[in-house]
Amino acid sequence: MDITGCKLCGRLVKDEWPRICRNCLHKLDEEYSDIHNHMRDNPYETFDIEKLAEDLDINPADIQMLIELGYIDREIERNSKLKEARRQLAGAFNDELEDMKKKKSTAYGARYARGSDSSRQYVYDVQTRNMHKK
Repeated sequence: MDITGCKLCGRLVKDEWPRICRNCLHKLDEEYSDIHNHMRDNPYETFDIEKLAEDLDINPADIQMLIELGYIDREIERNSKLKEARRQLAGAFNDELEDMKKKKSTAYGARYARGSDSSRQYVYDVQTRNMHKK
């Protein structure tokens, strides 16, 4: 069994992931709760490690460790690329829906239109009339 030091306090722990002692893990859990609540309460604010550490009076190394452990995701430039890709995909989907609506309105050869007496009348397109003449 390999032994190594805790990444935060230096106590001896097993050389297994996450290489943090139980006391530090417990402290990180509490700090994560505070960080999560602070970020949730301020959704439009941009955070960095130093700002979070200052706002919550937490050691920046602890915040960095939470990021390394995957508790907190760092917002990096790829997120803006991801948002742009999603926006383009949504635009393409919208365009395709509009095309489908146009095709559907002429696919059956008739669309409903309201007449002056509020009764429904059939409005045929040219292709449908030609098919019925044959």
